[in-house]
Amino acid sequence: MLVATSTFLLSFRHEELGPAERLDALYNRLAVLGGALFVAVLTMQQANTVITSTDGLTLIDCLHLTTLTFLLAAVVATVLSWRWTIGGGSPARAERLSYRGAWIGLLGYTVACGTLVLLAAEK
Repeated sequence: MLVATSTFLLSFRHEELGPAERLDALYNRLAVLGGALFVAVLTMQQANTVITSTDGLTLIDCLHLTTLTFLLAAVVATVLSWRWTIGGGSPARAERLSYRGAWIGLLGYTVACGTLVLLAAEK
């Protein structure tokens, strides 16, 4: 999740970058997010083969689903940013929203995972 979040902190609005290079940075972000989704699914499958439960979702399952949810939200944000940029929107504004979204997403992810762990500890 940290690697995926770090892609939102990279700048793509430098004046020396042309529109193609700016879009290339967004494509690279999508590639990293796609890789992160792939890794999250693989680790979830690996965990399911090791930990079996008949009681429904385990803490590990919930953490993986939380990670997948936030990664999918990051993909949606990247696609929206890409659409904004190719539609003539301001790259500076798209970058500011990316920064803000990265920090808010990381904070939300941390709170969600912490809450899941605390709720599991109380059981």
